[in-house]
Amino acid sequence: MSADIRPTGERLREERTRLGLSQPAFGEIAGAAKRTVIDWEKGVSSPTVMQLSALMAAGVDALYVLTGVRAELDSNLRPAIDAAEAVAIVVELLDEFDLQGKLAIDQIRILANWIVEQRATKDEARAFVAGGRALSIGQLNSAPTKGGK
Repeated sequence: MSADIRPTGERLREERTRLGLSQPAFGEIAGAAKRTVIDWEKGVSSPTVMQLSALMAAGVDALYVLTGVRAELDSNLRPAIDAAEAVAIVVELLDEFDLQGKLAIDQIRILANWIVEQRATKDEARAFVAGGRALSIGQLNSAPTKGGK
């Protein structure tokens, strides 16, 4: 699979048109003016992380915009899990496995970071915790990565 080497602005325009959005509608989603969207598409400026996040929520393939590689073309690529999602998964697992008081704050942080780094699904995190591997900081620090790395 090769990356699209066109400028980011062109890929952003392609995503906007793929979604059937006008420049004003696209800008509204991102909290930006039509003029700003025009500048993005011309390569004069780029959306902020927060704007790109809002556009992702509307269906923009941010991986494609940023790298030229479409996420859906590679089954190994998943949308990134942000820290808030990771914390929500950890909180759910704390309840599910009755781990309150068993994991130190550092362990919770490390588990949340592992989820983010591995782009782990809730089921993968559940299996990780169910296997007892999340109960020691040393084990979390040496946690297996996808592909056994």
